[in-house]
Amino acid sequence: MPAPPGAVYGLHIKAADDVWAAGETHSGAAVSHWDGQAWEQTIVSGFPRSAVGSVLAVSKTEVWAGGTAGFVGGPWANRFHPCWSAGTGRPGAT
Repeated sequence: MPAPPGAVYGLHIKAADDVWAAGETHSGAAVSHWDGQAWEQTIVSGFPRSAVGSVLAVSKTEVWAGGTAGFVGGPWANRFHPCWSAGTGRPGAT
């Protein structure tokens, strides 16, 4: 498995084809997912100049990340995409 993009500060390994990485890039805080073939990265809105240092995948549709500006998380539709609940820690909150 290649390294995830950007700096990585935390990992949650559920299986060889289900790995989550928390960190940052030049664009801001980021969470990446490894599906066994490639990394897919999402810049976490609500953390513009911060990093996320930990990530927890509760299920395939609920992922939480914590960092220097608080924590975010929420349910995800059929694929990995940004639908974070910035700052509240509640799925779907704004």
